[in-house]
Amino acid sequence: MGNVDFILVSEFDIDLGSTLKHEFPRPTGVDPSYLADCMLPDGAHTRENDWTIFMLNQDYSFYQPTSLYPNTRQTKNQQYPISLHNLSSLRSFKNPGLSKSNDDVLEMSGNPRPGISYSVENKDLIYCINLVRTKYDSGAKRGAVVKAMAICTRLPHFHIFKPVLLLALESYYRNPSTESLDELYTSINSMDTARIPQFNIFQKSILRHSTDNSVLESISSLSPQTQNNPTAAPTASSDNKHTDNVSENSNNPFNKSSYNSQTNFNNSNPISNSWHFSEKYPSVLSISNKAYNHSQLHTSDNYSSHGNDYRFFPTKIIFQDVNLSVRIPLTMYSEEIGDTSLAKLITKFGGPLNNVIRTGHPHLDIGNGLVHPISILINAVLTQKRIIFLGFNLPADEVASYVVAAIVIGSGGGNILHGLKHRAFPYACLPMLDKLLQVPGFIAGVTNPAFEDHPSWWDVLFNIKTGKVTISSNLISQKDSLLNHKHDDSSRYSIDGASSLGHKYLYKDLKVDKNFFYDQEFINDLYSATSNHMNEITIREKFENYFRNFLVLVAIYEQQAYKSSQLFFAPKTPSNSKINHKLVGDVLSSDQINFGYSDEIYLSSSHAGNKDNSIGSSISSNSSSQPGSSIINNTGSSNGGETPSHYLIDNTKLQKEIKMNIGRIEGFIGTILYKNIKADIQQNQKQFPVVAIDVQTIINRLRNGTNIPQHEVTALYHLLNAHIHTSAQIEMLLSFMPLSSTGLIPLVFGLYHMDDTVRFLAASLLAKIEKHPIGSKFINCLNYFHKCTFTTCMQQSVRLH
Repeated sequence: MGNVDFILVSEFDIDLGSTLKHEFPRPTGVDPSYLADCMLPDGAHTRENDWTIFMLNQDYSFYQPTSLYPNTRQTKNQQYPISLHNLSSLRSFKNPGLSKSNDDVLEMSGNPRPGISYSVENKDLIYCINLVRTKYDSGAKRGAVVKAMAICTRLPHFHIFKPVLLLALESYYRNPSTESLDELYTSINSMDTARIPQFNIFQKSILRHSTDNSVLESISSLSPQTQNNPTAAPTASSDNKHTDNVSENSNNPFNKSSYNSQTNFNNSNPISNSWHFSEKYPSVLSISNKAYNHSQLHTSDNYSSHGNDYRFFPTKIIFQDVNLSVRIPLTMYSEEIGDTSLAKLITKFGGPLNNVIRTGHPHLDIGNGLVHPISILINAVLTQKRIIFLGFNLPADEVASYVVAAIVIGSGGGNILHGLKHRAFPYACLPMLDKLLQVPGFIAGVTNPAFEDHPSWWDVLFNIKTGKVTISSNLISQKDSLLNHKHDDSSRYSIDGASSLGHKYLYKDLKVDKNFFYDQEFINDLYSATSNHMNEITIREKFENYFRNFLVLVAIYEQQAYKSSQLFFAPKTPSNSKINHKLVGDVLSSDQINFGYSDEIYLSSSHAGNKDNSIGSSISSNSSSQPGSSIINNTGSSNGGETPSHYLIDNTKLQKEIKMNIGRIEGFIGTILYKNIKADIQQNQKQFPVVAIDVQTIINRLRNGTNIPQHEVTALYHLLNAHIHTSAQIEMLLSFMPLSSTGLIPLVFGLYHMDDTVRFLAASLLAKIEKHPIGSKFINCLNYFHKCTFTTCMQQSVRLH
């Protein structure tokens, strides 16, 4: 598949209106009048240049979870054109990773043949970046000629084609023929992308949050074969039924031979004889050579930047003898498209205390407090409301940028919720209204003020010029029916049923300070980041953490209200219990093992109380006076780290959080985004290197928890040590500890614990990380004091050996 699929050209004819002139190299299969309307925005004749963005293949009913490993997307429901050339492959097609259902067989027919129009059959989203230009000519009707050209591609970083599109449209004005389109098509498809390194989601996360070129170089120099082949990296069993073979499979991340569950960690003999002796760290649990067979460092001849930012791949497009430098981003998340600024949207709609309102609708309000416009946007996306960004007399390019930013925000920084871009229209106009109203929960950008006068067309309207947020009167009129709607479990997964509030808490019963708004701390944090000119990655990370926390509340609420939830990544299941008992059953009790499960850690930890033997209180008292030390403070945050309040596992606080969020939680359940996140979690449970424990929740517990009992701390470090061995598992672990935040500090805390077992478990885990080419860079980023403590713990283990 090439870099570009189609090139479109439209013109404005004074007699015929917007007209599609060319579809090159083949028809798209889309209504030409619709394409012309997308390419020629309202008021284009009043501006010399303008840009629009639109998408093709927007099938919101179809969703394909993203594969962990690049270039290995599952092909279920991916419909390729069936012809006489590939009927044989249709009959013989087999995919070991998919179930053999009837719909699997009939909808898959091998790879698409080049040259065939598969814009309708192939479900990949096609992004179109469009440039419209007005040239004033006294000889033309109305004194101007308006033409537009669009490049349609499957690459989400379509903004890289803006420079060549500027040259191409100018060339088309001089030579309005298909020859100029063919030249553009050939130039873009000749752009060299074969040497682009492919990163999985964990490597992307590590890269995004690191500015250390040595970290970037370590990831980029990993074997390309490993990154392009999912079977080359050690992963969790694709089916839980294979857990019986855990100890026999040397490539399984739960290889029992790498962790001896018989090891007895106690103060008198913390280093068991089963620990392998190494020259540098004699007491460290060794990492099997097999764990790294597929991830050895190589000097990659395919990609080297020699000082360039490794987060971008440098290449070029040659068009009409002009060399155009192109930087292809390598760390974009699946829901990130184009190049837009979240800071611009955040700043536009008021400061931290500006424009806070009560919407009058339970899905958009949080408790009985005030709601900030950014929170309204988040709640509207979560509960599948129809959202309009209105920019009267503004360029379509500016309006579209707000829509693209809203997609990133509504998806949790581009990485949490998926499928929103299939319901987004960065630019829409009145002729597109019928299509727009057929899409549930759309996000659209418009410039026509007629939309503001028709509240039946939308639920929430953001006026870009004034910064005002308007809630549709039609939506507010529905709130009484929502409040009085009696809960029915059979309607749990319908949009109407999901709006019910009759289970345990009533929205009208909540008593909150009317001058307080729930997300005040979060909003203040956002505006602090924008005012201090923090980069986009940092701002997007804040939304990512926010959405993760919200999903935790949804999962716990579902467990309480419906007795089960599919939003827990590593729940307590028979298969997970079997794995964990094989690994650590001889050193941990069943209650301690429960601390590793997504659905048990909150319940188990909420009973911890304020015991004295905690990770916060057990740190050496004189460590706080040492330079650069980080200690968990009484707010649950560590120096320089994020403070996701929902991860402070206090049962009273947790229930209050759920009670405050009951409206938008019930509004979220049953939406398209809700169904997609369930599909994502099911996919991740098959592909992630560690699936029997919730590594991310454990790390957040160690980072933000206060007064954690000693038996829980011991359990958490035991579980991490038992499950973290292979290269893929270490990368997964590191991705949850970004260098831009606190890095390895959640694990370093264990080095200061009063219990020898915890200290040595923390040291052994850090030693494993240090042996990894990427992990060693994380170790190097620790301050001198932490490095000395690490070395001291290792030396103590040698003496006690």
